[in-house]
Amino acid sequence: VWLDGLERDDALELVRRFADASVTSGALSDEKLAELAAAAQYNPQAMKLAVSLVQSGSAEHDDVVRTLDSTTTGSDTGAALASVFEQSWNSLSQGARDLVLVASSFDGVPSIRRPALQHASGLSEPAFDEALSAVVERCLLEASAGERYAVHSRTRELVRALPVDRGDLISEAQERCARYYLDYLRSTIVRSGGREPGPQYWNALVSPAMTKIDDDWPMIRKQLEWARKNDLELLYDFVMLLIHYMDSRFYNLDRLTYAGAVADHLS
Repeated sequence: VWLDGLERDDALELVRRFADASVTSGALSDEKLAELAAAAQYNPQAMKLAVSLVQSGSAEHDDVVRTLDSTTTGSDTGAALASVFEQSWNSLSQGARDLVLVASSFDGVPSIRRPALQHASGLSEPAFDEALSAVVERCLLEASAGERYAVHSRTRELVRALPVDRGDLISEAQERCARYYLDYLRSTIVRSGGREPGPQYWNALVSPAMTKIDDDWPMIRKQLEWARKNDLELLYDFVMLLIHYMDSRFYNLDRLTYAGAVADHLS
C-alpha cells in the first residue's frame, strides 16, 4: 500500500522523533527539520533518510534540501524518496553498497541476524563493521533487538531497481548464507540425552534448543529453497536436521516439499 505524505504537523512531530532516535549525534534545529520534512514531501521514509543523511555527516542540510527541491515536483512522494535514497547511496563506499545489495536480496524476511549477514556479505569483520555502521547511520538498514537488521520494503524496491552490475555477488552471498545457517543449526539442534542417532534420523529426539530456531525460520526457509534449486546435497543436510522441527511447528507443506525433493534426489 502506497501512502501519500503526512499532514504537516504530524510530519514535524515524526521527523523530530527520527532525529532524536538517530544513532548519530548531529543536532538539527526544528527549523532545519521542518525544511527537510517539506522537501521530502512529508513522506515518512524519505524524511528518515534525509535526516540520517545530514546527521551522519554524509551531506549538508542545504545540499539535501536543494537536491530534493530540484528533483521533486508537486507532492510526488515517490520522487522525493528516490532522490534522497540516491543521495544516500552515492555517499557509500563500495563495501557498504555491497552490504545493502546483499541484505536487500533476502526479501520476505522480517530481519537478519548479524552473524548471518556478515557471512553472507563475505566481508572481513573490520570491513563488515565499518560497512554496517555506515548503512545503519543512513537508515538503509534498520537495527532491531538481538542484533538483527531489517531493510524497509520501499528501500528494498529502490535497491533492486539500481542499474548496477551485481555479477556473482548475490549468488555467492546466498551460498555463504546457506552454509552459515547449516553450521548454526548443527550447533543449535542437540539430540536429547546426548545420544547419537543411527543412520536414519527419524527416531532421534530433538531437544528444546529447537525453540531458538523460531526467530530465524523465515531466513532458514529461504536457505532450504535456495538449496532445493541449487544444491540438493546441502538440502539433504538441512532436512536431516530440520525434519522434526518442521513437524513440531506444523510446517507440513515445507516438510513434504523439502523431504520429497531429497527423496527424489536419492532415488
